[in-house]
Amino acid sequence: MTRLLAFCKSPFALCILFVLGLGVLNLKVQYAPELAEWSRERAAVKEFDAYWNSEGAKKFKDVGVEPTDKIYKEELEAFLKKFHANNPTLVPEKRIAQMTEEFQVWWETTGKKSYAVNEVAPDEKLYKKELKRYIQGYTKDVSIYQLFFIPEDSSIASLFTCWFLFPGALSFVIFAIGFLFAMKGLEKRWGYLQSVIFLVMGTLVAGFAFMGTLPLSYFDRYANTPYMGMSLSLAMLLGIAGFGPKNAVAKPMTAGALAILVADVLTNWNANANLYGWVAILEVVFFGIGAALGIHVPRFSGNSKASTLHSAQETVTVDPKVRTRKELKDAIDLANKAEYDHASQILLKYFGLLFRENPLDVPTIEKTVEAMLYPHYFFPIPGMIWMSWGSEAAKKKLPKIAADLYEKGISVEQDKKILRRGLFYVGDLRLREHLDEDKGREALEKVIQMDSTDILAEEARKLLLK
Repeated sequence: MTRLLAFCKSPFALCILFVLGLGVLNLKVQYAPELAEWSRERAAVKEFDAYWNSEGAKKFKDVGVEPTDKIYKEELEAFLKKFHANNPTLVPEKRIAQMTEEFQVWWETTGKKSYAVNEVAPDEKLYKKELKRYIQGYTKDVSIYQLFFIPEDSSIASLFTCWFLFPGALSFVIFAIGFLFAMKGLEKRWGYLQSVIFLVMGTLVAGFAFMGTLPLSYFDRYANTPYMGMSLSLAMLLGIAGFGPKNAVAKPMTAGALAILVADVLTNWNANANLYGWVAILEVVFFGIGAALGIHVPRFSGNSKASTLHSAQETVTVDPKVRTRKELKDAIDLANKAEYDHASQILLKYFGLLFRENPLDVPTIEKTVEAMLYPHYFFPIPGMIWMSWGSEAAKKKLPKIAADLYEKGISVEQDKKILRRGLFYVGDLRLREHLDEDKGREALEKVIQMDSTDILAEEARKLLLK
């Protein structure tokens, strides 16, 4: 439960929430018309069934015809055909396809003649111009078309809204996997804030780069179709996550970034229509830009030469005791932000120094241990390390602190041998120092339960008999 609560407070949990939010938004915006149409269709069938049960079947019986299932289906089909003719589809893509067919029929039967009468040549260019105007009369009232970026028609403002929509379910799944993969990979190297800043910048630049380069490509012929999604900014983020300074990025991370990029490129080239072929080509460019950023751009805080020099100067000029306390305070502050990995690194480096000070600063040790053992913190520190700190505390005649640290180590240790030894030490300590002796006996009994045949079990029995 503690781990779950700690995870829910972490920045990575916010990344998951962001992905889920995008998914819900896309379902609502893109699939709401289909759901509404499905609901309307069901209502129409229900209406026909009510008519059939009350009047329709009876009319056939009145003329001596048995109302069979075949007749029911034929009548329902005729009813729905009339219903669809009077109620155009609610799905924009289907409606545009219908309007295109309707316009073509009108053009061949009436349109050409009306232009010819007015001495205007009804050529292909005029046909496309009038078809576009006809369809725009419909799309200007469709909210989703105000969010898309259509290179031929849309304003630049649409570049700021088209990113959160996706051209297909597969594109969204790839984005979700790629985004979470990259953010987790950059967690320690860049941190979440810097990664998000570059993702936002990449999203803005990607839209303008696409708009500016599409007219130069073969895919400009599809400039009347919608552009959406985050393929280009994702490619850049994957490049950043997959490449970095020497030895900073593990090979599986690079391989994973390349695999996700290939999957998205293939999806845009094959599954998504028309201008996404150009998106697929630009993805490779943006991935390369991301790789260059990953290699050359350091973490904003803590990795620059200036901060390194400042740290070196601080090490020389600041009192070691003051520095130790400052670092430990920073570690607890990081834990409050659920940055447990970074906090653990600081604790591993500085907490043990408190036991080596002379004279010993007991109040600081007590305060720090109390903060470290706060039940909602999850430090990925091995149980053996906690027990070693307990041993240090016992040597310094701090039995209560020693027992608490031993028991923290016992609660997270996976190795049974180390776990038994920790139970023995804390049991011995509690009995010897008269600290909640019942808990001490329980610990020693567990030692015997886990293995009753070795020397440690024999020693535990001796302590229990005293």
